[in-house]
Amino acid sequence: MSISPPLSIHHAIPGRLRLRVEPLRGQPDEASRLASAVGALPGIRAARASSPAASLVVEHDPAITLDALLAKLAANPTLLRWGVRELTWSPPPAPDPAGRGVPTRAAGHLDLKLVVPGVLASVGVARLLTGRAGPTPHWIVFLMYAFDSFAVLNQGAIRRLIEPPLAAAPAPGAGA
Repeated sequence: MSISPPLSIHHAIPGRLRLRVEPLRGQPDEASRLASAVGALPGIRAARASSPAASLVVEHDPAITLDALLAKLAANPTLLRWGVRELTWSPPPAPDPAGRGVPTRAAGHLDLKLVVPGVLASVGVARLLTGRAGPTPHWIVFLMYAFDSFAVLNQGAIRRLIEPPLAAAPAPGAGA
């Protein structure tokens, strides 16, 4: 990835790009000028800049490739003034073809799809074992919330476990 230091790509999806632009922090007038200049570029549908968040959101025609969009942005006089000469981006690695899914702990972050239900279940079990009553719900309510939040947050994984894989259709003329 060779993005100049004051910039970083926060996320990029077809039709939308969010850049972290540190020089915008605390500069609302500069943010407004940058958003106006970028919004006037051909193929750009809308541009919003936030000084407190130090970010620039660019909504563009999905037919424009990310490299072409970055080339347009690199020509912006404001970015040139900050020393940005070239914007290129390397896409993240492709998903694991083995389908092993996302690890629960990656790059120092915990997966909240497991943490939230785990905490709720732990509180429910602790209340069951200690027999403590108080202003919070009964232990069974915590366990129900734990199960419910796990099911809601992990719908895709559960569906893949339950639904059988699609079988190939039999060839014509192959009879039993």
